[in-house]
Amino acid sequence: MMNRTKVLWGIVLTISSLLIAAFALLYVFLIPPDDEVQFFQERRQTLVNHKIEYLKRDANAIRYRVELHGDSGLSVTGFLRLPVSRRTRFPAVLLLGGLRTGKDAMWLLDDLPESNDYVFLTLDYPWDGPPKMSAFEFLWYLRDIRESVWNGVPAMLLAYDFLWNYSAVDTQQIIFVGVSLGSFFALPAACIASPRAPLALHFTGADIRKLLKSDLQVQDCPGWLASIVARPVASVLKPVEPARWAPRCGSRSVLLVNGKQDRRVPTECAEQLAEAFPRQPTRVWLEEDHILTSNDDLIKELVAITGEWVQTNLDSAQALSREDSVP
Repeated sequence: MMNRTKVLWGIVLTISSLLIAAFALLYVFLIPPDDEVQFFQERRQTLVNHKIEYLKRDANAIRYRVELHGDSGLSVTGFLRLPVSRRTRFPAVLLLGGLRTGKDAMWLLDDLPESNDYVFLTLDYPWDGPPKMSAFEFLWYLRDIRESVWNGVPAMLLAYDFLWNYSAVDTQQIIFVGVSLGSFFALPAACIASPRAPLALHFTGADIRKLLKSDLQVQDCPGWLASIVARPVASVLKPVEPARWAPRCGSRSVLLVNGKQDRRVPTECAEQLAEAFPRQPTRVWLEEDHILTSNDDLIKELVAITGEWVQTNLDSAQALSREDSVP
């Protein structure tokens, strides 16, 4: 029994030593620079080409699949929903959720009449790897994950540039929305793209290290291993750390929606993010666990909450604009 215990401890120590060596290499080769604003400004690409593929039309909307291409090779897939109306310009919502959710989000909008007042561009997150990974798989794919994460913000900026140049969009009324993983990219993209664009973030928080640890534990990863993996990975993902971007949001309107039962986003992470904004965000707490693509009812509720908040902010902005124009 004693020899077996020694062998097990030897295996654990060997694995730990290998992990420490791997993390040392990660710090040397993968850690980004400290200035995240300059980092993403340098990675921002110019929209040089786009392809629009017709999908469906009905009495309320026309839907398209969109491919956007940057001047340095970045490609982004999105789904465009245009209202059928005599109006010439509409407010636009730019939305990034989790993995492979762009098309799902577009079709869910059909059940919400208020969605017919907006142009929607829902993006697919730029990641082609496995949607679920163990802790060790996470490390194996880390370099690819890093590139995908670092491309997330430039991808949203490409989509923003597309909307800015699209004839049906009111360029003064483009709203950024990030859901779960997408929030890590919507927040920096909004800060870089516009000093005033409204921003809605759903089921997210600050402190990527804690968020990663919670996510791994939800997937039955042992706590000690989740802690070991989360720290270096969080360092690699530092450019999108919400706590570093929230103070740069200025006076823009921000909506934060979180779940009271969310096991992936601890309450303290949600509170930390809320406190980091210069202007107090609008807070909504739901009696929910973390959002899943299969939870249609929750997604529709989020769209309704966001739509009401967006309309309130757009009405306020238009009233302020009219006041400013009075001689």
